[in-house]
Amino acid sequence: MDENYALTFDYLQKYGYLSKDVDAVPAQRRNDVLRKAFKDFQNYYDLLGDGTPNNETLQLMSKPRCGFRDILKHETKASLSKWPKTHLTWNFHLADETKLSTARAAFDLWSQHSALTFERSETNADIIIPWRRLRHYNTNTKVNGAICSDKFDGPGNVLAHASLPTDQAGFVSEVHVDGDEPWHIYINKHPADRFSLHYTLTHEIGHSLGLVHNRRKTSVMFAIQPDQQYPVKLDQNDIADIQRTVKKCYVWSIDLDGRTYNGPLALSNHMSFLHDNYTRVTAAYQSLSGNLVVFVDNLVYLVQYPEFKDVPSVFNGNSVGEIDECHESKKVAKCTPLEATFPGIPTGVTLIFRYVDGNLYFTTRTQFYKFNEFTRTVSSAGKFDLRILNIVCPKAELLQQLRDFLDRIVRLNDNSLTSAASDYSDDDDNGVRLSDLRIRRRK
Repeated sequence: MDENYALTFDYLQKYGYLSKDVDAVPAQRRNDVLRKAFKDFQNYYDLLGDGTPNNETLQLMSKPRCGFRDILKHETKASLSKWPKTHLTWNFHLADETKLSTARAAFDLWSQHSALTFERSETNADIIIPWRRLRHYNTNTKVNGAICSDKFDGPGNVLAHASLPTDQAGFVSEVHVDGDEPWHIYINKHPADRFSLHYTLTHEIGHSLGLVHNRRKTSVMFAIQPDQQYPVKLDQNDIADIQRTVKKCYVWSIDLDGRTYNGPLALSNHMSFLHDNYTRVTAAYQSLSGNLVVFVDNLVYLVQYPEFKDVPSVFNGNSVGEIDECHESKKVAKCTPLEATFPGIPTGVTLIFRYVDGNLYFTTRTQFYKFNEFTRTVSSAGKFDLRILNIVCPKAELLQQLRDFLDRIVRLNDNSLTSAASDYSDDDDNGVRLSDLRIRRRK
């Protein structure tokens, strides 16, 4: 391993580009592993390079930056969370009024672009900001542990670091600021030989709110401290990220006709299976089997909704009989009034059919009723015309005359027909079946 690799070995490990167990890699493959780590770093920061530590790469690695990782560990991704509340308290330990004002200005930047509100509290704060040096301790040792896992390195390089929120009870996010750095503690423009405390706190508070590093140089969540840190502001990526993290996600339910139902609905209410404090829904699709597949944070949900089964039925007059297909003689197992099975459908129905749009259509002599089995409601009704089925017939008047003629014939022979499906019995199979259909019922 040459000198350039040795100088940057710890850097690549610290920020997630190189595994901690790289020493276990066979010696003949180690250079390839290191080259890949350099290449990943160069790609992350849009640097030209082939995986070798060129001058541009080494120069960027020497710049002051946040101590938070660029590439998160798998277990860190799995535990990404957000605060369960929008009003958070904070405190800056051992800070005078000037430093408190600077911290307050940093929190204000986030509250201006989100639903979050912040208030200073000297006791039991949700976010605490202490000064720390070299190897140091956490403030909330009960929850966060006694010794901080990341040490500072004196002047330069790592300026500060912070902890992401978790769903652990009693969790406190800590923003550790390196006390060995030359800080400009005011909110105005900083001199060239000092770092802006306002900028650094704004960045670290972003971590405390659940944000990770952003690769865009204009983002306040960019890991490398820019040379010019004034004025401090959030760019559109920062605003979008904090709003997505804090705000509820909503869903609009739209029927097949394109009409929107009442909404929007909070996604956590619409999909109650989502885990607490989820941060984002990345994608969703419906599989060929009908299951809904939803990608949420680092999890994949396979959702099976209640299914419908076909119930073979016969319609006769104003009654509906359900057929028992398991019985050898296919007898009517149950007979119910038409109105009870299909709320909103009037008596006098002459025809029932299922159209290609999946809905049931009921017709009387002159009217049609479109019935939605999922909502069990009549979704539309009106004068029966073949045009509702997208059928345009130039001889519609002739067909209407023919239909009227057939209706008169039916009325003349009406006394010969069995009046209702309720007359069916185990020993009587003489009922006239005017229409067959299949009704969908929840399993």
